[in-house]
Amino acid sequence: MESHDQLTGKIASDISKAEDTISLSDQKRYRLPLLLRVTRQVAFFSPECEVCQGLQSQIVSLGEDLASKPLMNRQHLKGYLSIIKGITKHLKRTHGLAEERQYVKRYVLMGLAFGLFLIVLGLILLSFGITLLTLNITIPALFTRVIFGYTIGFFLDRRARKRGRVL
Repeated sequence: MESHDQLTGKIASDISKAEDTISLSDQKRYRLPLLLRVTRQVAFFSPECEVCQGLQSQIVSLGEDLASKPLMNRQHLKGYLSIIKGITKHLKRTHGLAEERQYVKRYVLMGLAFGLFLIVLGLILLSFGITLLTLNITIPALFTRVIFGYTIGFFLDRRARKRGRVL
């Protein structure tokens, strides 16, 4: 289709034209930075992936839509965002890419869920007179688990960023 630099340059110019004409809230709604990052990744993987070669034409049409008619109606915006979502889903599943701060969100949630589970379990055991898990029913123990989950997620996100595996 097009080379890596040509596709990225074309989408970057389309995005800059759209940024000049639309408001900041519409820029967030259209997810313009995500579109540029997705374009770079699709262009990078397109020589070896047939699906990414097909996605390039969709990305070009998205860029042309942004440049020609920056203010989209609700139906058109919904289709635009579903295409971007489909592209990111392909990049995540097939090429193993991660979204920004994906691991932090995941591990903090796991730490919170595990901590709440232990608090409930400790309270149940405490009501039966078993004080084995008394340390687990304290709020500082919950915060410790959340901070531990954040730390693990932070380092996994940093490793993914160093390897260039972040959307």
